[in-house]
Amino acid sequence: MELDLLLSCHLTPEHRRVVEQEKWNLQAGESAEAQVAYDLNFRFREYENWVLLHDLRLVDGNDVAQIDHLLMVRTLDFFCSGNQKLRQRRANLPTGGI
Repeated sequence: MELDLLLSCHLTPEHRRVVEQEKWNLQAGESAEAQVAYDLNFRFREYENWVLLHDLRLVDGNDVAQIDHLLMVRTLDFFCSGNQKLRQRRANLPTGGI
């Protein structure tokens, strides 16, 4: 939504290209994550000894981790997918006025 607001502003062609690319990247990532979640839910829906969690955010002081998909087994085995340390994302806009 914020990128759409930014695109509604008067931008230089270079700024517009960077913002549009960032928006496309975010949408592609969200779509891929949703597809993986659907596939995992479909595959593991019949298993009673498995728990599947999506979109976890773990905070420890200043450290933050995001886990897209966490599969836990009754034997306390854990399988993690899409694990990455979160950083504040900002579009890398070229210097200059917008």
